[in-house]
Amino acid sequence: MCLLLRLFLRKLRNPKPAFSASNEMKQISYHPSLFGWGLTKERFCFDKHYLYRIKGDTTEEINLSEIISVKPGYTEVNNRRNWVVVYSKNGLQKEARFFHNTTLFNHNFAQFLVAVKQANPEADVKEISFFNV
Repeated sequence: MCLLLRLFLRKLRNPKPAFSASNEMKQISYHPSLFGWGLTKERFCFDKHYLYRIKGDTTEEINLSEIISVKPGYTEVNNRRNWVVVYSKNGLQKEARFFHNTTLFNHNFAQFLVAVKQANPEADVKEISFFNV
């Protein structure tokens, strides 16, 4: 069991390259529910250049280079911790909160963290660990 957990965390810390030649969007959010009720209607996706906040018919584009920090929050639902993305938009600091969709076979969120660090090396990006997944 411990060996499997170690392999899983190693893959999350060293994910495969996020994108090939195509610039496809990858979803990084998950909709937890309490008693079958969704807590949020927002979805978060990313590509090489942007984080997309999708709510209904509206899509907000957040440039990855505008992201200041990506850290785990304090809310936990269904054994998943929410993550907080702080970014600068038109001189104002804004926040986006979501629950990641990391599983044994889906490492999109780990790839997102690497993409943010590449786009903005000065961003404060917390690595995934056993305690904040």
